[in-house]
Amino acid sequence: MTIVPFRQLAAAAICLGLTGPVLAQEAPQMDKITVINTITVSKDKQDAVADLQLEVVAGVKMDWPGFIFQRTLKSADGTRVTTVEEWRDMDSLQAIVADARLLDYRARIEAEGGVMDAVLYGTAGEALAAQ
Repeated sequence: MTIVPFRQLAAAAICLGLTGPVLAQEAPQMDKITVINTITVSKDKQDAVADLQLEVVAGVKMDWPGFIFQRTLKSADGTRVTTVEEWRDMDSLQAIVADARLLDYRARIEAEGGVMDAVLYGTAGEALAAQ
């Protein structure tokens, strides 16, 4: 098993506000990285924050090497926007967190009153319905 040093995980944590595994001193290398980011917002800001998340995908992430997908969700009660994104590996994620455009979007989301809670995940398993 390959171990990712804390300093590499911390780079992602600083830029994305990540919690969970990045708080450990070491974490196992994951084949694919899933980031689930739940942003708490006031009801009147949910659409604006969701739009910003969609903009960052189109303007920054879509063509980034290692980016696989992002799904942006709005809670029925209007108080959260959640993104589920998948990256090929930790190196791909680390490369984008240093991009000034991504930092700008984070600042814009925070200016809308959004409070981010992003967590890194590795895949334990998948199930797909038969088509």
